[in-house]
Amino acid sequence: MKNAAFLLFAVGLLTIYFVSQSVEPVPLLLGQLEENAGRVVKVEGEVVSIASGQHSFIELDDGISRGKIIFFNREVPSSEGDWLCVVGKVSLYKGEVEVIGEELC
Repeated sequence: MKNAAFLLFAVGLLTIYFVSQSVEPVPLLLGQLEENAGRVVKVEGEVVSIASGQHSFIELDDGISRGKIIFFNREVPSSEGDWLCVVGKVSLYKGEVEVIGEELC
């Protein structure tokens, strides 16, 4: 009985994991980030400013709003004026909305 319960638990946990990995990011405008804190999103815009080193700090402009993107432990090969598409998680840090970049799209 204990083995069956454990097996059912393990199958359920694996199912949740694989479903969560296949969820598509929500495409948003940069002005929609605040109400979507905690969600994985897809945003794009023109690079207004970029500072790279160990981490990359980017400001994007989608023509309507601006937003901050941060890639930790990654230098993003981009420069001002480039169009950039980013998938990442919306986060609030010291009252500021930002996207923690996971990948370029």
